[in-house]
Amino acid sequence: MDGYGKELHKGETFTWNVYSDVDTQGTTLDETTTMPEAKYTITQHSLTVTEYGNAVPFTGYLLAPCFLRLLGLLSLKCRLMWQAMHSVVTLLGSNSREGSVLTKTM
Repeated sequence: MDGYGKELHKGETFTWNVYSDVDTQGTTLDETTTMPEAKYTITQHSLTVTEYGNAVPFTGYLLAPCFLRLLGLLSLKCRLMWQAMHSVVTLLGSNSREGSVLTKTM
């Protein structure tokens, strides 16, 4: 069992089992040989949750240029995709029976 999803809080301890390798290596068997039993040890490890932290001065103005650039790139990609779809519709023609029309909504 691992600690995933335990939602432990400061001061709480999580304990888990650690299994060793088997003490003897297996050997070749035939139909009449009794299966040998190997031994292993189980030890327990534990972890106690502690909290550390620092306050870091931060402002949204630091991230704004990154988001604006990202939005610009996404907008460009959407325009390029619309142009590609428009080109395909223009080359193939519209399906007049179903009345499918590609319109620009940006």
